[in-house]
Amino acid sequence: MKFFALFFALTSFAAQAALGDGHYAAQVQLNMSKPDVDGATGSVDEEYSLSGGAGVRALWELNDSGLALRSGLALRQKVAKFDFGATEAELQYLYLSVPLTLHYMVASQSDTKFGFFGGVGADVLVDDDCDVDGATDCDYDDGKSFVMPLIVGFDFMFNGNWGAEAWYEHALTEVDDDVKLNSFVLGGYYQFQ
Repeated sequence: MKFFALFFALTSFAAQAALGDGHYAAQVQLNMSKPDVDGATGSVDEEYSLSGGAGVRALWELNDSGLALRSGLALRQKVAKFDFGATEAELQYLYLSVPLTLHYMVASQSDTKFGFFGGVGADVLVDDDCDVDGATDCDYDDGKSFVMPLIVGFDFMFNGNWGAEAWYEHALTEVDDDVKLNSFVLGGYYQFQ
């Protein structure tokens, strides 16, 4: 199943790249994630956690009105951290992420640009791990192999090549049984001309 999900993500990105001349950028990301645990018995304290990622970002203009297809390919870590009473648990997921979003450029003046984007993401699980207080061996491999978040955000480019993005990812699917992972993401990028 992981192979087919990975194949889907890579072919989606390749098909989008075939659209033609685009704007490509190298990107780093900082993820702030918080799990949403359903159906747990007892008290569950869900905590925010930080993780990172890196990859490429691409924009393909669809028309002259500022509408573009925004996608990319990134290797990202997401962490779900929560407490069950006195026990602290941390689930770590490594994803190959392909955002499939529409981008609208609101303002563009020479080297400064500002836009909004929204759509869905295709996250393919590469690896998962866990850490539980008091456990010497935490054998874990139950992460879902394919996850889809809803993505809404904005970006700002300055100096012609440097830019920043911020977006929210709302989990449409579970990363694990009864666990959804919502994230705020900050990204910095350098766009190649």
